[in-house]
Amino acid sequence: MLANLVYSLYLVLIMALSIPSFSDKRASQLRDAIRIIAWDSYKSDNKVKGKDEAFKAYDLFSKEWNAHEIHDLDFDGVVEFAKDLGYEIKDLLAVRTEHYLRRNEMNGTVKKTDIALDKDNPYDF
Repeated sequence: MLANLVYSLYLVLIMALSIPSFSDKRASQLRDAIRIIAWDSYKSDNKVKGKDEAFKAYDLFSKEWNAHEIHDLDFDGVVEFAKDLGYEIKDLLAVRTEHYLRRNEMNGTVKKTDIALDKDNPYDF
């Protein structure tokens, strides 16, 4: 009985429903796109070759990435950060979409032809 009560309390406290706002969700997507670009740059700058090196290098990269100030920014802050780097929002979202399409295609979970994107305005920006 007590175990059920403790478990129920755990579920209420830990597994609470969380619905992010549109701006929080979009900020997260933009951060992820910048992470993808930063990781590609990191691999190039450090001449990372092959999967084994990439796994080791990503551990180092992720420590730097997780400590970066971008995680403290709200949506407007992330947009300003991106624009200061010269990126447009729609281009960052396209980078992210292409990254996950390529990854899923390599994993065999989706074919690029399964998803049709309107290349002129895929994100309604």
